[in-house]
Amino acid sequence: MESDVTRRRALILGLGEFAKAKFLTSEQQTGLTADLAQRYADDPDSGVHGAAEWCLKQLGAQDEITEIRKAFSTGEVIGDRRWYLTKTGQSRHHSPSDAAATELLPGAEPHAEREDYNSSLTFAILDASDEFLMSSPVSEAERYGGPTGKSEIRHRRQIGRRFAIGTHEITVAQFEAFRSQHDFDRTKARELDAPGNNITWYDAAAYCNWLSEQEGIPRDQWCYDPDQPFQEGMSLLPDYLQRTGYRLPSEAEWEYACRAGTTTARYFGETETLLGEYGWYTKTSGDKWMLPVGTLRPQWSGFL
Repeated sequence: MESDVTRRRALILGLGEFAKAKFLTSEQQTGLTADLAQRYADDPDSGVHGAAEWCLKQLGAQDEITEIRKAFSTGEVIGDRRWYLTKTGQSRHHSPSDAAATELLPGAEPHAEREDYNSSLTFAILDASDEFLMSSPVSEAERYGGPTGKSEIRHRRQIGRRFAIGTHEITVAQFEAFRSQHDFDRTKARELDAPGNNITWYDAAAYCNWLSEQEGIPRDQWCYDPDQPFQEGMSLLPDYLQRTGYRLPSEAEWEYACRAGTTTARYFGETETLLGEYGWYTKTSGDKWMLPVGTLRPQWSGFL
């Protein structure tokens, strides 16, 4: 019934905390799962979408998540939603015998067809047409270089466009779809849904071009020149920010997305108190290996 989107997000996260703490009856869990599955599929807000997914995970409703992802893994924005799922993971890989196959990118490998809707990537769509404050105020604790440091000078920045950004790190499974023999450190990334590691900037750029290819984006819209070697010395295409292919976010885009409209040191406030609710780090992970993505609270933009 709540019409304010910020309150809807907060209420869903609160319900997720009740579910995680096992405070809900079986009847409440059943009703909440049905309600949230509908919101996960239908609410246009990327933050509500992310909050609903996290809450459904606390309810153990992975089957419901999978069914909805199956319906929306189209690579297109459906309706007025400000989020979408890629179709990669739905069996878009080329095979050597495919006469219509395009040239594979360096480092990419052919794969057999498969169906894995949970490996599709979720993107949040953000409108960055307004100015925002970028970098840290001099009063921020642990500011890089301290109050007089020159690397984090607060300034006004305007990106001036809409862009889509992935809602979590690329996982081992997602990167293996591109390069099955990649040299991951599996002592640090033990699960397939853990963040990928040992990935250079050049590996990431090649992955972005591969993703553009898999999603059917024309070659002249890829953001990195596929005819250049993906190694030190490669140059960016002059109009790469205007192209519709996939790429790494700019520093301004990354900060705009992570801040989610806030001006505090962290999205959720100034102190470290709640950091463990939103991100794994040494104090909360027990200094273990890299843990699966999407297991902690998302922030308002929908990041998990």
